[in-house]
Amino acid sequence: WRTGRYRQGWSEKLFGKVPLFSSDQSCVWLHAVSVGEVQLLRTLIEALQHDYPHLTIALSTTTQTGMELARRLYPKLACFYMPIDFTWSIRRALDRLNPRMIILGELEVWPNLISISSQQQRPVCIV
Repeated sequence: WRTGRYRQGWSEKLFGKVPLFSSDQSCVWLHAVSVGEVQLLRTLIEALQHDYPHLTIALSTTTQTGMELARRLYPKLACFYMPIDFTWSIRRALDRLNPRMIILGELEVWPNLISISSQQQRPVCIV
């Protein structure tokens, strides 16, 4: 874990140190596990950018290859590694991003993310 492909993004993964947005920014958080989901969300991201040009889109991934593709396809988006589904990392990520909605690409379920988002009245969608 120190030298392998999982070594990147530990502050994001373990501590929820994701990008910090101001409370007045309208943000949607999309999660794509890996390359396939990054590609899956492409049409949705482009539609959101077109229909809501002032919307801030945050895109998280789990894998290094997913992150590389996300940063290559969307250099202007806030791309980061998905926090591990611990309550403290998820709460911190939600506080920092303040998303209006969370969209999960395909069916990777994150119980704490869904539970805490629900408690905070943030809708979670699966596409």
